[in-house]
Amino acid sequence: MKHDGLIAGLSVSEGRALLRHFAKHHQVNQEIVRDYLSTERWYAGIEAALKAGRITRDLRNILRRHCNDTDCVEISARWELGYKPATLREAQAIWKRLISEGLVAAATAGERSAFSKKMSSKWKLTEKGERLRTVRLTRRFDRKKAAQAISAALERAREINACDQSPLYIKRIVQYGSTLDPDAVDFGDVDIWIDFSSRIGALSDDAFSERVEAVAEAAGQRYTGNFINDIPRFFLERQLRKHLRAMSIIGMDTSGLGPVKSGWPHKVIFKGVKPKPLADELGPLPEWLVFKSRRQRDQDGIDDEA
Repeated sequence: MKHDGLIAGLSVSEGRALLRHFAKHHQVNQEIVRDYLSTERWYAGIEAALKAGRITRDLRNILRRHCNDTDCVEISARWELGYKPATLREAQAIWKRLISEGLVAAATAGERSAFSKKMSSKWKLTEKGERLRTVRLTRRFDRKKAAQAISAALERAREINACDQSPLYIKRIVQYGSTLDPDAVDFGDVDIWIDFSSRIGALSDDAFSERVEAVAEAAGQRYTGNFINDIPRFFLERQLRKHLRAMSIIGMDTSGLGPVKSGWPHKVIFKGVKPKPLADELGPLPEWLVFKSRRQRDQDGIDDEA
């Protein structure tokens, strides 16, 4: 996907970061815009102080964790960070542009009800906003390569479901976006949505949590204990995106929401059969499940663009 110019008056990188900030907080409103602007100013002040030698790297790391503290102004004065929180007027100006540019819109009553467990907002990112939030700005490719990437990703989905060491399995993959347009000749990304579930098996909840941590460690992943954020990314997103950097996974959840519920044009391209239960004990992991650094992949001759 190519994008030139500004997003809501911000640079492209800043605008996309703001859209991701909405997703991070599961809310779309002016206060989140204000929070984003203030947070970025806090980080910028810290980096400037570090560069000027007023703080150490260790202190920088500590200060970055205090971006939402009520005493940020006092902390800023103590360490000469030059921090000034964003005003509501500044947030409103960007908010109006987000609406006028078609990136956010009012959510319908049905959408507010569907997303009530995750999002307490009367507003939503539009399809355009979602695409801009998640798309990778990479070189374009033709339909043949898009089809090859989708085929490889579906084969990996079948492998994931057949692997009783993986803590998750895929119930459905939905394709949508420009690759569904029969008249399109080249693409910037392949948009998919993943509907998944936990593969608990006979393990208790506590035993399952311990197994997840053990599998993540064995797979070479840094697991912070945040199942919702870490595990789908480790065992679904990274595995499916290995076949194409421009594979844009617009979302992953366990409720079947997404383009189907939002009314976006879509196509169900994968339906998982009833999976094997999670193995009673941790066993050897398949090679494709183990994370490798870019250097390791280069040494093994693995091409991310294949």
